[in-house]
Order: sequence, then structure tokens, then C-alpha cells
Amino acid sequence: MKKVFTMFLGFFLVFSVNSQSIEKLQNELWTLRDHEVEGGKMDKAFKLLRKDPLNYSAILYITSTYNDRNIDSVSSFFDDLIKKHPNKVEPFLLRAYLINREYDYRDEYNNKTWKIKYLHDALTIDSLNKSAIYHLAKTYYDDFIAPLKVFRHYSISKDSIISTPSTKEKSTFEFAADSALKYLYKIWDLDIQDQDVYYFPIRQLECYLNRKDNSLIGADILQNDYCYFPSWYFANLSKNWECDFTIDYLYEIESSKEYLAGWPNEQLAAFQEPCLYSTPIHQSDTIFRFTWLRSFDFPICIRLEKKEERIDLFWKVGQRQKKKKTQYLFTDGEKAISENEWINFLLLFNHSDFYLLPNNFKYSFPDGASWILENKTIKGFKAHRTKKPDENIKACCLFLLKLTDIKIDENRIY
Repeated sequence: MKKVFTMFLGFFLVFSVNSQSIEKLQNELWTLRDHEVEGGKMDKAFKLLRKDPLNYSAILYITSTYNDRNIDSVSSFFDDLIKKHPNKVEPFLLRAYLINREYDYRDEYNNKTWKIKYLHDALTIDSLNKSAIYHLAKTYYDDFIAPLKVFRHYSISKDSIISTPSTKEKSTFEFAADSALKYLYKIWDLDIQDQDVYYFPIRQLECYLNRKDNSLIGADILQNDYCYFPSWYFANLSKNWECDFTIDYLYEIESSKEYLAGWPNEQLAAFQEPCLYSTPIHQSDTIFRFTWLRSFDFPICIRLEKKEERIDLFWKVGQRQKKKKTQYLFTDGEKAISENEWINFLLLFNHSDFYLLPNNFKYSFPDGASWILENKTIKGFKAHRTKKPDENIKACCLFLLKLTDIKIDENRIY
């Protein structure tokens, strides 16, 4: 996960005056040319370590090669690394993160037990180290939820959601839930930016441990004023979500914040679109917005607004700027919509059972396009996101597209 990966690498990718040569060595390390074989660049990896003694890319390459080819001891490598840097947290964090280079990934007991040990070792050096505390919370939480969670995936052959119970019978640690909650409370205080993620596993664990009345967190994240989509919005929370122990909330909410909600939020902000989620509107107003994020084409955003007697359509087509990932130079347009066109759209919309649809409908394939339809009225806000819209939702979105001046080839509709 990007968030987890970033937290870890923040400690390791420290560049000095040799940053350009370090970056070049890193790129060469992971570029496999026709005449080369995996594990054939150990000299470059050790050269990189001499320039940057705790370089993550170099250590990952060396330990991966040792593990894959069984040509040296990963444990001895980390022992030496710790001896060279006894007062630094990075060697312990690296060892914890790369623990499956020392032990078979199927050996859950050793992987988890030794990972916990090295993370605790890191805390003896820096008791407030956010990365160590986060990964302690995550390791204990993963251990707690493993025998309880249910895997949900979309079956193309059956065109339905399939739920599969976990095959693991028990947790590795006897008090995994207590330990997970302990460290989640700690990371809650240290990492305010991601409290909207930690809130959900904390509430779940409090219910599991019968501690709901003695919670150490008071903020209700769900009531904050969000502009577009809250981090948790597309997680499809049930009414009794706090006491549902079949959901891995740490994974689900992190994924939602980073991708399901995070990516559309970045695009809507780049389009300079108005906030809909928590912004009050007039009693007679109704707003619809279709955001179409396509993997192989420019993004499109279409907004339909009815305010009093006026009905207006606004659209934007993005074009990625060079050297910027989320900023767009976009073309836009707007026009007034007739009452008859408004009624025709409402007929399609009402036929879609929009309010009965889940906020997000998951599909396993990563590429394609995200179709996101929103509706904002005085009664509230509702959105539906999917990579494979049903025929009714697709008809609504394409009707809005047809009302614009945007020209799209049929074979670019996906």
C-alpha cells in the first residue's frame, strides 16, 4: 500500500551531495537488460550501500538475491547492519519490513514474532517512532482479524459477489486485539493526518473487547466537513459496522483513502469542481455529477444543476500537464438545458434504483475506467462508484455525456 510504503521509506531514502549518482545507481539496479540476469548486479548494490549505508533499494536487492538464490545469510547481513548502526532505528525497521527475506513467507509464526521483536527494538531507540508504532499496530491487527475476516470478490462467471471465509484457524498472538488497540491509540495521537483511517479499526476493536464506553478517542471522524469523498465513503460500511468483525478496516479504509476516494478527490480538485458532500444547498436545488476517470484517455467531469427555474450543464475534459501527476490543463463548456431534457434524464435516473446501490461496487481488474455518479439534494448526498456500471447507471452517465459538446468515439467508451 502506498501509505505504508511511504511511511517506511521516509527513513531510508536520504540523499546527500551524491544524490544524483545514488539515484542513477538505484535506477540501474532495477533495470534488467537483455544480457543480464537477476542477481547480477550485487556490485552495484554494494556500491550504493557505500554511498548511502541504509539505502532501501540496495538492501532490498541484496536480501532478495540472498533469499532467492540461497547464497548467503540474510540474518547475518542484518546482524552486521545493526552492529554498524547500533543507535539508529532504520536497521531494525528495515529488518522488520523485510522479515520475509529471512523466513519463508508461509512461516507466519516466525515472520510475525520476529517482526514484532525488531519493531520493539526500534522503539527502545526512539519511543515515539511513528513507523514502528504503526507497524506494531498493523501486525497485531492483521493477526487479530486474520481468522475472522471474510474475503469478498466479484465472480465474472456468476456475475455476483462471492464471500469466502478466511482459512486461518487462529491468531498467532493470544492477546492480538488488546495489543492492536494499544498501538492504534498511540498512533492516533502521533499521526493526526490519518486519524480518519485509524478511527475504524479502533472502534471495531473497542466493540470486540467491550470497551466502547471507555474509548480513548473522542472525535467523531464521520461528522467532519469533507469537500468531495471522505476516506471511508466507498468502504460500504453497514449500520452495525463497529461490531462487524469480518472486515479488515485498516486495509479497507487505507485503500479507500489512497485510491477509491483519494484518486477521484485529486481529480475533482484539479478540475476545480465545487464541493458537494457537506456543502449546504437550497431546498429546491438538485445537483448531479458524473466523473469518468479512464485509464487510457483523458478524464471527464460533467455536472448538471437545477437551481430554481434554471437548469445548467457544465463539463470539463482534462489534459495532463507535463511533469505533473494530478494537475490538468482542461477544456470546459456549459449550456442551458431544456425542461424536457431534464425530465428525460430524471426518468433514466429514477429507473436506476440509484439509492439502493452500494457506494462502491468492486471488481478485480485494475485497469479500465471508474464511473462515479453523485447526487446532492437538501435531503443529503449519495454517490456510486464502479468500474462496470449496470445498464441503467451507464444510460444515465452517457445521457449526460450526449448533452455536452464532447465528442467521444464509441470504442473509447469503457
